[in-house]
Amino acid sequence: MDSHIECRKPVFFIPGPSRQNGLPEIIDVAVRDKDGVLRSNTTHSTLEQMRERYPDAVVGELDVVTKERRELYCREFVEVDEDQFAEQLDMLPPQDWRTVDGVESFKCLEPLADGITTIHCRYGSRFYRFNGPINMTGTEIAAHVKRRTAESSASTQPDQHSLVRDGV
Repeated sequence: MDSHIECRKPVFFIPGPSRQNGLPEIIDVAVRDKDGVLRSNTTHSTLEQMRERYPDAVVGELDVVTKERRELYCREFVEVDEDQFAEQLDMLPPQDWRTVDGVESFKCLEPLADGITTIHCRYGSRFYRFNGPINMTGTEIAAHVKRRTAESSASTQPDQHSLVRDGV
């Protein structure tokens, strides 16, 4: 997108494929000046000026970029061992520590980004970690864990994004 395209909530950002971690990174909110040119809210730079510092910068819609970041943060579902689960439980006060429908879970107190936090779970004798919305309920967590573990056991060769084992 160039700096003349209409967006409801425009932002300057670096697309995920251009970044090492694969996540799009918002640089700044873009505001339209009196001449109709989008400029950085903080530095008043145009897109062309932003590209001097961030060569891959583009203009996008805040809601679209945020949604993409959230989806990318939440795609991993990792099996961990009991020691890793216990270490996280002892690290900071757990948030929303509960057992619902046979799934014990707690959330990390500190969000990763965009309302996403790390959620740790015990289901039966196995332990898992995934990133999810900080407001995810215990019922939603239990359903998510059961769905993901069922998906991985249904396939003989789980793909990297459905279930990965830490350290493997």
